[in-house]
Amino acid sequence: LARRCLIHDAFVREGVLQSVGGAQRAGEEERAASVGVHALARELLLLSPAEAYETLGAYAAILVEGVPGLGELLPDVSLPATGTVAIDPAERRVRVQAAFVQWLVDVARRRPLVLLVDDVHAADPGSAGMLVALGHAAHKAPHLLVATRPSGVEGPVAVQRLVRSSARIKLRGLGREALVVMLTSTFGDVPHRMRLAEWLHDVGQGNPGQSL
Repeated sequence: LARRCLIHDAFVREGVLQSVGGAQRAGEEERAASVGVHALARELLLLSPAEAYETLGAYAAILVEGVPGLGELLPDVSLPATGTVAIDPAERRVRVQAAFVQWLVDVARRRPLVLLVDDVHAADPGSAGMLVALGHAAHKAPHLLVATRPSGVEGPVAVQRLVRSSARIKLRGLGREALVVMLTSTFGDVPHRMRLAEWLHDVGQGNPGQSL
């Protein structure tokens, strides 16, 4: 998938759910998780349409009913009969995520995929659980899951599980020259880039997220 596949907007921030309790919290978590599924499905259909449509048939009913707005991306797919997905939010979320993960695996068998997740520690619990499932499914098809998080930040329990079961690389900060390249790609050939790069390096220690 493209670079934009899973950047901040694909997963709802944990903070959105902190003030929600009981059954309402369960409903909010389900909607938050569906945001991630919808974002990924949109990119999958956009970037690998032949493979995505070819493999969708077995999962269309569950996904269209369980993910709000997904049916609008699939005009050629008939809406499923009511009751295809479980009524209980937790069970429905599990079934939708399982269907989506298997759909992605089927696509990856036809076309290798790379999924990029920025700030994985900020994912809602449901989306984090889906990432764990995608990680476990990596041995079934050629897809690579790459996620970033700040050092020392744990995130939801599912994210902690994902970290423990993954290969980890500590990224070094960008040097001044690399910051100049980043600034040029962002703002163009503007004056005083070197001076700004020096200041950003001193303030953010080369961390791109703190530099922009």
